[in-house]
Amino acid sequence: MDLETLETGLRRAVGRRKVTEDYVAASLVERLAVTLDCDLPTPRIGEALPPGWHTIFCLQAPPRAELGDDGLPRQYDLIPPVAMQRRLFGGARLEFHGRLVVGEPVRCESELSETKVRSTATAHLAIATLRHRFFGPAGLAVVEEQDIIHMEVVEGATEKAPSTREGRPNPTWQRAITPDALTLFRFSAMTFNSHRIHYDAPYAENVEKLPALVVQGKLIALQLLETMRRAAPDADLTHFAYRSAQPLYAGRRCTLAVKLGNEGNDARLWAEDEAGAVVQTASLTLARPIHG
Repeated sequence: MDLETLETGLRRAVGRRKVTEDYVAASLVERLAVTLDCDLPTPRIGEALPPGWHTIFCLQAPPRAELGDDGLPRQYDLIPPVAMQRRLFGGARLEFHGRLVVGEPVRCESELSETKVRSTATAHLAIATLRHRFFGPAGLAVVEEQDIIHMEVVEGATEKAPSTREGRPNPTWQRAITPDALTLFRFSAMTFNSHRIHYDAPYAENVEKLPALVVQGKLIALQLLETMRRAAPDADLTHFAYRSAQPLYAGRRCTLAVKLGNEGNDARLWAEDEAGAVVQTASLTLARPIHG
């Protein structure tokens, strides 16, 4: 693979932009609340969306003819085609400047902001960063940078063993969930994510050779935010970042943990599977300190 040519082509695409308009429909907000199995009241018209819930609006909607056999678009929005075996969502960084409100319009300005090509001992990677800026009638509400990873596995390479619970702090708050096939299907529908590893078990197991359906990284991140929101519903978030570490499979228990910082103005979050392996790490900062 000619990584230099690939990197040059990706760099030329940096700066591509698009604008998407949508509406924060109360019916969709209610469906997301049900999908997340929320304990708190669902926001109604005129009320603010909880942090992270913007993810179901201003979505990419490619026609069926543009999808590959795996259900993913052959070309991911503003990113040029990349001839690598696998594509996955690596994580995201969010800034909260205001709140989107149920019953109001929302506009998203998207841009391909950065690309990187690098190699590790186990894979060649092409990482494209998309920056999405969400606006409501009151102005800028959310800025989200997403890392889309294209990967070509190095032949004969072996993956490192997953991390275990050793060295992790005692959480301030935690809860457990067991995402099942129905939840994954609903969330894929909510986010218009047609990647078959999330809802088509025969495909995931027989074609991708996975042990079960894969839980969406965005779903895990939202559940981490919900863990924080349940414990501290009045917390005012300014930043949230998360990164996927390894897959979480449907039907397996997942522990969601939040460790509040000593000053109460930040937190470390993580999700671990039933074996104690970390599947996602996250961090957040708060506008005002809180106490556990």
